[in-house]
Amino acid sequence: MGPSLSTKQGELWSDQPFAPGMGDLPRMEIKLRAQEMVALDQLSLGSASLTFTSAPGLVSFTQLDALMGAARINGEVSLRRDGANGFLIGKLTTEGVPLPSNFADGSFALDSEFTSSGRSAQSLMSGLAGTARLRLSALRFNALDPSAPARVFAEAEADKLGIGEAAYLSALRRELEKGSFTLSQRDALVTLAGGVARIAAPQLSASLDLRTMSSEARLLLPVQGVSARPQEPTPIVAIVWRGPLQAMKREIEGASFVTVLVAHALEREQARMQSLDEDIAERASMARRQRGFEFLRRRQREIEQYLQQNPN
Repeated sequence: MGPSLSTKQGELWSDQPFAPGMGDLPRMEIKLRAQEMVALDQLSLGSASLTFTSAPGLVSFTQLDALMGAARINGEVSLRRDGANGFLIGKLTTEGVPLPSNFADGSFALDSEFTSSGRSAQSLMSGLAGTARLRLSALRFNALDPSAPARVFAEAEADKLGIGEAAYLSALRRELEKGSFTLSQRDALVTLAGGVARIAAPQLSASLDLRTMSSEARLLLPVQGVSARPQEPTPIVAIVWRGPLQAMKREIEGASFVTVLVAHALEREQARMQSLDEDIAERASMARRQRGFEFLRRRQREIEQYLQQNPN
């Protein structure tokens, strides 16, 4: 693809067109072994072995087997130039890839096939397309107590919390810190389009933008012991991680959960107001009856006094 090209500040891949190649390499096949091999600026491989094959306009890396940190990667990748265009095609298998520690404790394996074309490294990454089969190990999410929503619901129903989104989400954050949640191992299909990998598995979805290495993951936390009435939305609490892959920040999304709690709080407040109105009305009615009785007693006394004063 020619010599390395500079990248703009904050970007991983250069948008400058590929420079003219260094000339066609002769047809050859070389088997390589290395303790360490730098494939990209951000990718270092250890204990690597591969077969390097070249032909006019084509470079291939096959029989690849290497360590990438704690993970193992193997497969093949081919690069080809046709004038100003570059073409990439590959098939890779990775195993034991650890997840970012700020997300969850666990690992995954991936069987992937991909292809792309473009006139720069950035366009090559933006054009990545393919599919993969993902195998997730059991994932442990720290500070994510699955019974937290039920406890917050009970507190809200007992009027121990203020009414509103801020009060309910604050209580959720407090209760989530009290435990952890384990998601059982599962398989999922990964789709790669436009340089963005997307995963949709039961209870968990995620995306990774390979152009910027920014990511988003969404976990649906079971809401147990919280029932919505027929006209209310099903209460759901989603935990969302967003940001650079190694520095994602966690957020809570619980619009439907908050909606149910607010609706219940308003119903209780309406019931209290109705009870108060009924109590006020009852007290007013009793007061009117009491005044009526006092008037009748007073009139009776007046009649008795009149009869005493006028016996005839």
